[in-house]
Amino acid sequence: PSILKQGLRVAKATGDSDLAVELVARAVNKARGSWYKPNNYEEPQHISPQIFVQGMKICYQTQQQEGPDMIEKLLSLASNVSSSLPKPATRELKCLAIKAYSGTGRSQKARDLIDEMVMNHLVPSDEAFGALIHCYALEGEVKKALDLFDQIQDGHFNSGSQEGEIVEVKPGLTSYNAKMFCLMRLKDWEGIPTLFEQMRLAGIMPNPLTFHGMLLAASHTGNTLELLQKSLVDSCMQFDQTSFEQVVELIAPDLVPTLFSTTTTTPGGKNTKRTRINFRMAQQNLRSLSEGNEHLRPQYLDLMRSLRMAELEKERLLLKGKSRQGSADDTWKQSMRSLLDLAHASS
Repeated sequence: PSILKQGLRVAKATGDSDLAVELVARAVNKARGSWYKPNNYEEPQHISPQIFVQGMKICYQTQQQEGPDMIEKLLSLASNVSSSLPKPATRELKCLAIKAYSGTGRSQKARDLIDEMVMNHLVPSDEAFGALIHCYALEGEVKKALDLFDQIQDGHFNSGSQEGEIVEVKPGLTSYNAKMFCLMRLKDWEGIPTLFEQMRLAGIMPNPLTFHGMLLAASHTGNTLELLQKSLVDSCMQFDQTSFEQVVELIAPDLVPTLFSTTTTTPGGKNTKRTRINFRMAQQNLRSLSEGNEHLRPQYLDLMRSLRMAELEKERLLLKGKSRQGSADDTWKQSMRSLLDLAHASS
């Protein structure tokens, strides 16, 4: 087992789904051999369910569209020892497979697996439904995507075998974000704030991806400050550094030279300018602006303090080894509030 675990760690680190499936297959074959008795075959009972789940996570992370279907091979291996897999592990395994299929544009395989789960009284997760909704939208099947959302929202899912199958799952964050993506594809910018309000009333915590959808809607409707203020009404709303930078560029472009450093990258051989917040420069420039503008001094200083807190929190996360650019926390929410207050005072 320790060699198997080490092998799966290597497969995960290298993104090698072929290796992951091969390791799981060897574990199953070895277990079968140890349980084999002449004229009395028993299924292996001591295969850890987490081996299959870990293997599927690697398949999901690599999401290879070309080549052999490692997802299908792993599902086949799991079906051979299905009686030894508890329902929660089987559900997690199949939900990961649905997400992997959806992530590589294989919507029909994902839908077939959802139908199979429902018929076997396994409830697909919100993440699985959301992944398929997003996949449909990417394929241009927006109506099909919205129909699926409506079905799970009503609690009556139409599987391949029968209609009106009751599914005890309600749309969560992933499904709502997927529906928001559908509205973007339809250019229904007015519908996005309405959907956001439905999320809020349902008690669903939005994330930066939700906010980016609201931001896009704001840029098309002209109600930028109003929509952004609505986003901030929900105390659960999460913001990250990227969210803040996008809002600055949208509602306060004059502040871009004050807060951002511009860098030039060459992805794909083309020069592209990217602006990122420069905390040290922002502190100096905001202090100078506050000294030269009596009317906006409180707002400039408040934004300066908020950004300083965001910088300290980012440094704290770096010390803990959490260096993700997209990490969301309350310091960026406060920075967003300070920015909106400045925008309101300036208008």
